[in-house]
Amino acid sequence: MVKWKRHVVGVPGVVLCVLTACGGGSDGTPQNPQELYVSLTGNDLSGNGSLEKPFKTLNRALQAARSGQTVRLDAGVYDAASGQAYGSGIRLPAGVNLDRVAGNVVLKGTSDQKALLLEGDATINHLTFEGFGLAIDTQGHRLTADGLRFFNSGGIAADRVGAVVTLSNFSFEGGVQGVSVMDGATATLQGGTVKNYNRGCLGGAYFYNDGSTLTLSDVQFSTSNGVAVDSFGRAGSPATTSLISTHFDRVGLSGCGRSETLSNDDGSTLNIVGSQFHGHSNVALDLIGGEINIRGSAFHNNGTAMYIGTRGGGSPMTSVRIENTLISGNTRYGIEFLTDLAVNVEARGVTWNPGVNGATAAGTYPAGTVIDKNTPGVTTSTAGNNFYIPASSAAKVTVQ
Repeated sequence: MVKWKRHVVGVPGVVLCVLTACGGGSDGTPQNPQELYVSLTGNDLSGNGSLEKPFKTLNRALQAARSGQTVRLDAGVYDAASGQAYGSGIRLPAGVNLDRVAGNVVLKGTSDQKALLLEGDATINHLTFEGFGLAIDTQGHRLTADGLRFFNSGGIAADRVGAVVTLSNFSFEGGVQGVSVMDGATATLQGGTVKNYNRGCLGGAYFYNDGSTLTLSDVQFSTSNGVAVDSFGRAGSPATTSLISTHFDRVGLSGCGRSETLSNDDGSTLNIVGSQFHGHSNVALDLIGGEINIRGSAFHNNGTAMYIGTRGGGSPMTSVRIENTLISGNTRYGIEFLTDLAVNVEARGVTWNPGVNGATAAGTYPAGTVIDKNTPGVTTSTAGNNFYIPASSAAKVTVQ
């Protein structure tokens, strides 16, 4: 029998029931304990979810769980070989939370399975999801999570109005989908790592925002292939995406002609603050519509730092503002504009490649400078240019 760490509740009577499994209900489970337990050495038939008699599967524990309880899993891999069944997803009852006892708890499934379906607001902490097509379907509910790991697994879907995801201290490795936020949902991700995924030329992105609100703060992306963040708005359903102190290192598409971060139109807003984009062989930012605000960030050693244009009949840019940002050392261009595009990029305190396209030896331009198609060298596709502006384009950069 597994040796459990005892959790003292501190409420008269409750401690006694948790530790001795007294006063069992009609199905043999303890009456209203604050915690139920699961162990690979447990038993779904003779177990009652107590410390001494844990259940064997998460399925059985969630059948017995009631709102206000936490189901705790002992270390181990919960997969088909251990008797765990997932199918189209185990239903997590409203108000029931999940956590571990100690050690590494892995819920392992297959690419045609979901792990969990939320039936109400929930907190899920310190679990690893491996191999699923989708780990958690919020189904319009609120998810608060800390310390989750996703390994070669789909992540979290928040695709209904009312869905709110708060995820901290997380990691994603491999797989093709991290978090999708759609139809008015909200997701805030803070303090995590994302690496080694390979979406290839699939549409969408690892983190996908369609008409919702997505915030990434202090997230580190590295060595991955495929679009990292896609912010896409639609008529009447704008998207707001904020990247705060988020770093992208060698993340992007290989041979697909697209970039690693996109923002679309119809009133969508992309905010980038204190973030870094490094080592993207193609384009770091593909900005194809909406409002763009970039402050205190760095774009270095990319192919092109930013592509600004519209595609597929999308709406033109509303505004682009860049402040106190480094756009230097990119092998192709700093900013490349689409033919026939009319947009004014407002730049304040930006450092560019020095001595190129009229920049000073310090890589700056005097306030009041306007860079457009009449600026020497910008209409030629010369590697290392700060700007590429086609001769037919009305785009310009105004230095403030």
